Amino acid sequence: MIEPPNRIETSFNNSPQKGYRRSVALDSPLPTVPVPLLPQDTDGQLDLQSALQSVYDLYHYEADIDYTLPPPLPLPNGQAEWSDKLLRESGVR
Repeated sequence: MIEPPNRIETSFNNSPQKGYRRSVALDSPLPTVPVPLLPQDTDGQLDLQSALQSVYDLYHYEADIDYTLPPPLPLPNGQAEWSDKLLRESGVR
């Protein structure tokens, strides 16, 4: 697993104590995160990986992203090598 320098952070109603923070490795699926609702309700759950995949598919981002190019910002800690290998194995690079 690649060390997780990437973070997911959410806050609600400008209240950090109601927020969510988690480090995420690039080679791991995005987590499901709690979503606060009304005070009397239990938190909802948002599957970020599923949401991202749905948006990617719905808006055809595969047609807009040129995977043959390196990322616009450098990837740290071996992530560039992992990313390149994944893209080559997927046949887009």
